[in-house]
Amino acid sequence: MKSQTSTSLWLNRLLKPLEGLLAGMLLAIWLVVLLQVMLRYGFGISIQGANESIVLLFVYTSALGATVGLGHREHLSVSILIDRLSTQNQRRMTLLHHGAMALFHLAIAGLSLGWIATTGQFIMPSTELPRWIAQISIPLMGALGALICLLHGIHAFQNEDVPQERQDSETSSREVGT
Repeated sequence: MKSQTSTSLWLNRLLKPLEGLLAGMLLAIWLVVLLQVMLRYGFGISIQGANESIVLLFVYTSALGATVGLGHREHLSVSILIDRLSTQNQRRMTLLHHGAMALFHLAIAGLSLGWIATTGQFIMPSTELPRWIAQISIPLMGALGALICLLHGIHAFQNEDVPQERQDSETSSREVGT
């Protein structure tokens, strides 16, 4: 078994707490929904702001889940042409791919800041919280996604072996064939 590089260790250290936070947020959503259903149908009452709180949790859970998925390379990637390249050129394309994704995430994060400055001061009706509390998830997760892409790019640049995407596809195709 191959030892982990410092980059993959940083990725693991970054992703583990995010996965725990994601699990906690999913549990919180489930508990609030369960409580709301029991209160609504059992007692005919509900907690003010609970529905908006669930929406906020869904917003953050979606953004965080996408970021964690990116960290585990569970994003959409069509590599049929890249798989035909030499290992060295695959590494170059992987580096280019992750660099472009990092720039995309940074652009989304940067562009969303102007939107938040314009609309973030409006108040949500039930919780009476400013909208920026929900909206800030976009630049936060965009910056985090860019960091993850950069770490994947550094990992691809440092490693002499076949890029991880190709290893994953070869492993899964061997497993399907057996």
